[in-house]
Amino acid sequence: MIKTFEEAFQFVIEHKVCTVFGSEGSPHPSLWDNTALSEKKPKAGRWSPKVMAVWDWKTRIPQTYPESVFYGKSRVAMRR
Repeated sequence: MIKTFEEAFQFVIEHKVCTVFGSEGSPHPSLWDNTALSEKKPKAGRWSPKVMAVWDWKTRIPQTYPESVFYGKSRVAMRR
């Protein structure tokens, strides 16, 4: 299970195609479903550690590794 930025990057590389959040009917694994961080919201009312991490990773992974990772809709998703 993913807990760090580096683990999230390796997950993306290993699976080649994945989603950020789970999607019914998708054959691809998601960062969300494979992240082992708390979903409990802090008392201060901010997002949970899991939401904050996955939201950060979905932006930062392709920015950090632009030659290795593409972030966007797949052709299959665009046909629906």
